[in-house]
Amino acid sequence: MDPNLELYKSVLHLGVADRRQRLQHLPRSELSRLHIIVTREKQAQRLEELIAGRDLVQLALTDPSEVIECTPLKYALLGRTTYSYDEDEMVSRITNNIARSSQILVDTIARFDQVTKPFRLDALKLVYCDIYYVDGGNATLQEIFEARLQEEELQTPAEQARELVRYNALKRARRNAKWMIPAMERLSEEEQAQPTHEYMETLQRIWKQASPAPPPWIQKILDTRQQWGFIYYLSREANQKYGSDWESVWASIKDSMAPPAERNMGDATWWSIHCQGEDNRRKVLEPLLTEDWPKFYPNDSLAEDEDFRR
Repeated sequence: MDPNLELYKSVLHLGVADRRQRLQHLPRSELSRLHIIVTREKQAQRLEELIAGRDLVQLALTDPSEVIECTPLKYALLGRTTYSYDEDEMVSRITNNIARSSQILVDTIARFDQVTKPFRLDALKLVYCDIYYVDGGNATLQEIFEARLQEEELQTPAEQARELVRYNALKRARRNAKWMIPAMERLSEEEQAQPTHEYMETLQRIWKQASPAPPPWIQKILDTRQQWGFIYYLSREANQKYGSDWESVWASIKDSMAPPAERNMGDATWWSIHCQGEDNRRKVLEPLLTEDWPKFYPNDSLAEDEDFRR
């Protein structure tokens, strides 16, 4: 019996002022505890109503859009909790506060080629397991990880259903984690206990060994240190609409976010190209990057696409 919880629930129907008066004797920490409990119960009840006795695996296999468009159903299928507070607490604990939310963790691992953070082995296993809520059951993260590996190898219906509802950043993060985990499992105790800077260098070395080679044209730039870049053409329509102020418009475009808001448009043309590590990208590719805007004189007698090719 929890008398404070019973009191808290009994005044939820009251207005804010009346509710505050009835609960004013409780310390803030206790109110926070009660709020979390009630919110968990509401989330669980809502999820049960959404599932309505249906088999989520079968639902995702037959109508994945229904699961994708309903976050609680998608999270339930992936094994995640629908209560973000609990999930973020788990992520913070497992990552030693390097990532304080699941979104930060997934996005960072998805961009491992661009940004290296000193995540330990369990953080990558959690990502591979779709941020499974290990704090909510008896199974350990290692047990869930081994089960997910086997399910992926066998391509069970449950794994096929999960793959259908995973979003792109999560797919990339899981792929990167799967590349890294075997090598990280082989690290010695001394390597695992390295100071942050040395440990990050170890992760970068592992990434270069575990991830595929860059595309040949990227590898050539890395080897030759020659300038490279893209040629941009201002279309006839854009020139008519923005030509007088194109520089500021282009700057705005480069700073705008590309779906799903993971990088800006200026980076979207090349930033996601695999080059085996942040050092290659920032110390070699980025300083050599150029933009070429040749003067374009449109020929109104030609269709624009034909004019560009000419």
